[in-house]
Amino acid sequence: MIFIEIYTIIFLLLRLLITILNFYNRHYLPKSTFTSTTFISILIPARNEARNLPKLFESLEKQKFFNYELIILNDESTDETSALVESYIKKNTRCKLINSLPLPQGWLGKNWACHQLSQKAIGKYLFFLDADVELNEHFFESILCEIENKNLSLLSVFPDQLMVSVGEKIVVPIMHYTLLSLLNLKWVYKLSFATIAAANGQCMVFKNEVYQQHLFHNQVKNIITEDIEIMRLVKKQKLSGAVYLANDLIKCRMYKNYNESLNGFSKNFISGFGNNIFFASFYVLSITSFYISFFYSSFIFSKIILLLIIAVIITMKFLISKMSNQSVFYNILFHPLQLISLVIILFKSIYLKLSGNNQWKGRAI
Repeated sequence: MIFIEIYTIIFLLLRLLITILNFYNRHYLPKSTFTSTTFISILIPARNEARNLPKLFESLEKQKFFNYELIILNDESTDETSALVESYIKKNTRCKLINSLPLPQGWLGKNWACHQLSQKAIGKYLFFLDADVELNEHFFESILCEIENKNLSLLSVFPDQLMVSVGEKIVVPIMHYTLLSLLNLKWVYKLSFATIAAANGQCMVFKNEVYQQHLFHNQVKNIITEDIEIMRLVKKQKLSGAVYLANDLIKCRMYKNYNESLNGFSKNFISGFGNNIFFASFYVLSITSFYISFFYSSFIFSKIILLLIIAVIITMKFLISKMSNQSVFYNILFHPLQLISLVIILFKSIYLKLSGNNQWKGRAI
């Protein structure tokens, strides 16, 4: 019991330190009105995205940057995705629609879609964006300024997460809470170790020349957390990659309710820990049930220690909420429910992995 309590305190303080480093570094994508004549390719995989595409199109119409081609891949959609894109093409001649080839054996759907898109693109930079993102009017200028100034082969951004329903507010903040308390984002760019990697598939930007040389999505064709693995590959090749917080330049509403959010996080939670059930479980235990031991602790002043632990957690929630443009009030209020949801996600993810029943959008993954 004492060992668990000591470990829990040390791990919590380490997470606090990383959170403070992230807050101090403010590793946001810098806003820029940088004028560039660079031609880029915006690549959107779309499988049943009819409810999301209109907002993406609306944000594209507000852009200050126009030197692009927009290629949308209809990935065997059964909704109005294709019709929506064809209607938009009439207003934006830079846009074109392609239909996916059948999914080959050994590939996951999104990875196959991105690979196909890359083979049609001619821009100097490839902007892989999810269909459910919304872009600030200076998004492309800001990306181009940063990627060219730092000569990056890969730049990835964690979008600000839009949350409307209570269910989303309970589950979605778990992503930033985990990320920003376990990894100093600046290390991804500064340190050469491939194990120190993070990326977000909602927004990944590559130099086309480098991408075509390495065909990154082909290398990770059957990996669920392809974004993280691609960043590892970039670093293994001694190329330069970086990951940023959105700084209000890109937003995303990932899910629409509690069940969608649980299912979405469960599909790849174990993968985020290198497919290691033990590591994933130990992490969840470390930030949930291990704290219970302090209620029965033999430590002197154990109740004071418990109050200090609560104060540290509140401090972390405050800093992480500020960094990720989320509500401090809701993230602190819902913290117990977020931890309960994290335990549910863990068990669900373990079941999906062991049973082989992991699916997303009607496909096995």
